[in-house]
Amino acid sequence: MRKLAFGCFGVLAILAAAGAFWAYVHIVEPTREYLAAMQRTVAIGDLDRGITRKGPFVPPASGELTPAMAERFARVQQSVRDALGHRFDELARRAGDLQQAVKSGRTVPIGTVMDVYQDVMSAVEDGKRAQIEALNKAGFSLEEYEWVRRQMYEAAGLLVTSIDVESIRHALTSRDEGVRVKSSPAPGEAPPKNRELVQPYVDKLKAWLPLAWFGL
Repeated sequence: MRKLAFGCFGVLAILAAAGAFWAYVHIVEPTREYLAAMQRTVAIGDLDRGITRKGPFVPPASGELTPAMAERFARVQQSVRDALGHRFDELARRAGDLQQAVKSGRTVPIGTVMDVYQDVMSAVEDGKRAQIEALNKAGFSLEEYEWVRRQMYEAAGLLVTSIDVESIRHALTSRDEGVRVKSSPAPGEAPPKNRELVQPYVDKLKAWLPLAWFGL
Protein backbone atom coordinates (compact mmCIF):
# COMPACT_ATOMS: atom_id res chain seq x y z
CA MET A 1 0.00 0.00 0.00
CA ARG A 2 2.85 2.34 0.85
CA LYS A 3 4.39 1.71 -2.56
CA LEU A 4 1.03 2.30 -4.15
CA ALA A 5 0.60 5.55 -2.22
CA PHE A 6 4.04 6.76 -3.26
CA GLY A 7 3.26 5.71 -6.83
CA CYS A 8 0.02 7.67 -6.83
CA PHE A 9 1.80 10.63 -5.28
CA GLY A 10 4.41 10.49 -8.01
CA VAL A 11 1.75 10.42 -10.71
CA LEU A 12 -0.04 13.36 -9.11
CA ALA A 13 3.22 15.28 -8.87
CA ILE A 14 3.89 14.66 -12.55
CA LEU A 15 0.36 15.73 -13.46
CA ALA A 16 0.69 18.85 -11.32
CA ALA A 17 3.99 19.72 -12.95
CA ALA A 18 2.49 19.10 -16.37
CA GLY A 19 -0.48 21.27 -15.48
CA ALA A 20 1.76 24.07 -14.26
CA PHE A 21 3.79 23.86 -17.44
CA TRP A 22 0.64 23.96 -19.57
CA ALA A 23 -0.63 26.99 -17.64
CA TYR A 24 2.70 28.75 -18.12
CA VAL A 25 2.79 28.04 -21.86
CA HIS A 26 -0.86 28.77 -22.59
CA ILE A 27 -1.81 31.39 -19.99
CA VAL A 28 1.10 33.05 -18.20
CA GLU A 29 3.44 33.54 -21.15
CA PRO A 30 0.76 34.71 -23.63
CA THR A 31 -0.53 37.14 -20.98
CA ARG A 32 2.96 38.49 -20.43
CA GLU A 33 3.47 38.86 -24.19
CA TYR A 34 0.09 40.55 -24.49
CA LEU A 35 0.88 43.11 -21.78
CA ALA A 36 4.31 43.78 -23.28
CA ALA A 37 2.78 44.29 -26.73
CA MET A 38 0.12 46.66 -25.44
CA GLN A 39 2.62 48.65 -23.38
CA ARG A 40 4.91 48.94 -26.39
CA THR A 41 1.97 50.10 -28.49
CA VAL A 42 1.23 52.86 -25.99
CA ALA A 43 4.92 53.81 -25.95
CA ILE A 44 4.86 54.17 -29.74
CA GLY A 45 2.00 56.65 -29.39
CA ASP A 46 4.12 58.60 -26.92
CA LEU A 47 6.74 59.16 -29.62
CA ASP A 48 4.55 62.03 -30.87
CA ARG A 49 6.26 64.09 -28.19
CA GLY A 50 9.23 64.26 -30.57
CA ILE A 51 7.32 66.58 -32.92
CA THR A 52 9.12 69.90 -32.67
CA ARG A 53 6.34 72.25 -33.72
CA LYS A 54 3.99 72.66 -30.76
CA GLY A 55 1.02 74.79 -29.96
CA PRO A 56 -2.53 74.98 -31.24
CA PHE A 57 -3.41 75.14 -34.90
CA VAL A 58 -6.19 77.49 -36.00
CA PRO A 59 -7.81 76.14 -39.20
CA PRO A 60 -8.86 78.63 -41.84
CA ALA A 61 -12.50 79.68 -41.43
CA SER A 62 -13.18 78.61 -45.01
CA GLY A 63 -12.03 75.05 -44.31
CA GLU A 64 -9.99 75.25 -47.49
CA LEU A 65 -6.64 73.56 -47.99
CA THR A 66 -3.74 75.27 -49.70
CA PRO A 67 -1.60 73.57 -52.36
CA ALA A 68 1.34 73.78 -49.94
CA MET A 69 -0.62 71.91 -47.25
CA ALA A 70 -1.57 69.14 -49.65
CA GLU A 71 1.98 68.81 -50.94
CA ARG A 72 3.49 68.71 -47.43
CA PHE A 73 0.96 66.10 -46.34
CA ALA A 74 1.73 63.94 -49.36
CA ARG A 75 5.46 64.15 -48.62
CA VAL A 76 4.92 62.94 -45.07
CA GLN A 77 2.74 60.01 -46.10
CA GLN A 78 5.09 58.95 -48.87
CA SER A 79 8.07 59.16 -46.50
CA VAL A 80 6.35 56.72 -44.14
CA ARG A 81 5.41 54.45 -47.05
CA ASP A 82 9.00 54.44 -48.34
CA ALA A 83 10.42 53.78 -44.87
CA LEU A 84 8.24 50.67 -44.52
CA GLY A 85 9.23 49.21 -47.88
CA HIS A 86 7.91 45.68 -48.38
CA ARG A 87 6.51 45.64 -44.83
CA PHE A 88 3.74 47.98 -45.94
CA ASP A 89 1.96 45.05 -47.60
CA GLU A 90 1.75 43.17 -44.29
CA LEU A 91 0.61 46.34 -42.54
CA ALA A 92 -2.14 46.77 -45.13
CA ARG A 93 -3.24 43.14 -44.74
CA ARG A 94 -3.44 43.44 -40.97
CA ALA A 95 -5.30 46.75 -41.23
CA GLY A 96 -7.86 44.80 -43.24
CA ASP A 97 -8.13 42.30 -40.38
CA LEU A 98 -8.85 45.14 -37.97
CA GLN A 99 -11.48 46.54 -40.31
CA GLN A 100 -13.24 43.20 -40.50
CA ALA A 101 -13.12 42.83 -36.71
CA VAL A 102 -14.79 46.15 -35.92
CA LYS A 103 -17.88 45.57 -33.77
CA SER A 104 -20.84 47.89 -34.29
CA GLY A 105 -18.52 50.43 -35.84
CA ARG A 106 -16.98 51.31 -32.48
CA THR A 107 -14.60 48.69 -31.07
CA VAL A 108 -12.21 45.89 -32.03
CA PRO A 109 -11.83 42.84 -29.73
CA ILE A 110 -8.71 43.34 -27.67
CA GLY A 111 -7.41 39.89 -28.59
CA THR A 112 -7.48 40.87 -32.26
CA VAL A 113 -5.64 44.11 -31.55
CA MET A 114 -3.01 42.19 -29.59
CA ASP A 115 -2.55 39.66 -32.39
CA VAL A 116 -2.23 42.34 -35.07
CA TYR A 117 0.17 44.56 -33.15
CA GLN A 118 2.41 41.67 -32.17
CA ASP A 119 2.77 40.85 -35.87
CA VAL A 120 3.53 44.37 -37.09
CA MET A 121 4.95 46.09 -33.99
CA SER A 122 8.41 46.67 -35.45
CA ALA A 123 6.98 48.11 -38.67
CA VAL A 124 4.62 50.43 -36.79
CA GLU A 125 7.45 51.68 -34.59
CA ASP A 126 9.72 52.33 -37.57
CA GLY A 127 6.84 53.99 -39.42
CA LYS A 128 6.11 56.27 -36.47
CA ARG A 129 9.76 57.37 -36.26
CA ALA A 130 9.78 58.06 -40.01
CA GLN A 131 6.53 60.01 -39.66
CA ILE A 132 7.87 62.22 -36.89
CA GLU A 133 11.04 62.95 -38.86
CA ALA A 134 8.93 63.84 -41.93
CA LEU A 135 6.54 66.01 -39.87
CA ASN A 136 9.47 67.97 -38.50
CA LYS A 137 10.97 68.44 -41.96
CA ALA A 138 7.60 69.62 -43.31
CA GLY A 139 7.05 71.99 -40.39
CA PHE A 140 3.81 70.31 -39.29
CA SER A 141 2.43 70.37 -35.78
CA LEU A 142 0.37 67.31 -34.89
CA GLU A 143 -2.84 69.36 -34.85
CA GLU A 144 -2.23 70.86 -38.28
CA TYR A 145 -1.26 67.51 -39.75
CA GLU A 146 -4.39 65.81 -38.42
CA TRP A 147 -6.59 68.65 -39.71
CA VAL A 148 -5.01 68.49 -43.16
CA ARG A 149 -5.42 64.71 -43.21
CA ARG A 150 -9.13 65.00 -42.39
CA GLN A 151 -9.67 67.57 -45.12
CA MET A 152 -7.70 65.59 -47.69
CA TYR A 153 -9.57 62.35 -47.12
CA GLU A 154 -12.96 64.03 -46.78
CA ALA A 155 -12.43 65.82 -50.08
CA ALA A 156 -11.49 62.48 -51.65
CA GLY A 157 -14.67 60.86 -50.25
CA LEU A 158 -12.70 58.45 -48.03
CA LEU A 159 -13.30 57.49 -44.39
CA VAL A 160 -10.26 57.40 -42.09
CA THR A 161 -10.26 54.93 -39.18
CA SER A 162 -7.61 54.32 -36.53
CA ILE A 163 -7.06 52.50 -33.24
CA ASP A 164 -7.57 54.74 -30.21
CA VAL A 165 -4.31 54.53 -28.24
CA GLU A 166 -6.01 55.94 -25.14
CA SER A 167 -8.41 53.01 -25.29
CA ILE A 168 -5.43 50.64 -25.25
CA ARG A 169 -4.13 52.43 -22.15
CA HIS A 170 -7.49 51.87 -20.50
CA ALA A 171 -7.55 48.21 -21.51
CA LEU A 172 -4.22 47.68 -19.73
CA THR A 173 -5.78 48.58 -16.38
CA SER A 174 -9.35 47.34 -16.80
CA ARG A 175 -11.37 44.36 -17.90
CA ASP A 176 -12.43 45.93 -21.18
CA GLU A 177 -12.65 43.38 -23.97
CA GLY A 178 -12.74 45.93 -26.77
CA VAL A 179 -10.52 48.71 -28.01
CA ARG A 180 -12.23 51.77 -29.46
CA VAL A 181 -11.61 52.95 -32.98
CA LYS A 182 -11.59 56.57 -34.08
CA SER A 183 -13.27 57.44 -37.35
CA SER A 184 -13.33 60.73 -39.17
CA PRO A 185 -16.80 62.09 -39.86
CA ALA A 186 -18.47 60.49 -42.85
CA PRO A 187 -17.39 62.27 -46.02
CA GLY A 188 -19.69 65.19 -46.58
CA GLU A 189 -19.69 68.36 -48.59
CA ALA A 190 -16.05 69.36 -48.71
CA PRO A 191 -15.26 72.81 -50.09
CA PRO A 192 -15.15 72.66 -53.89
CA LYS A 193 -11.59 74.00 -53.81
CA ASN A 194 -10.52 71.03 -51.66
CA ARG A 195 -12.18 68.49 -53.95
CA GLU A 196 -10.39 69.99 -56.91
CA LEU A 197 -7.08 70.17 -55.06
CA VAL A 198 -7.03 66.50 -54.00
CA GLN A 199 -7.86 65.03 -57.38
CA PRO A 200 -4.21 64.36 -58.31
CA TYR A 201 -3.76 62.63 -54.93
CA VAL A 202 -6.84 60.37 -54.82
CA ASP A 203 -5.14 57.13 -55.89
CA LYS A 204 -2.30 57.68 -53.43
CA LEU A 205 -4.72 58.56 -50.63
CA LYS A 206 -6.50 55.24 -51.17
CA ALA A 207 -3.17 53.41 -51.08
CA TRP A 208 -2.10 55.19 -47.87
CA LEU A 209 -5.32 54.48 -45.96
CA PRO A 210 -3.92 51.43 -44.07
CA LEU A 211 -1.36 53.70 -42.41
CA ALA A 212 -4.11 55.57 -40.59
CA TRP A 213 -5.13 52.43 -38.68
CA PHE A 214 -1.80 52.56 -36.88
CA GLY A 215 -1.64 56.32 -36.37
CA LEU A 216 0.73 56.85 -39.29
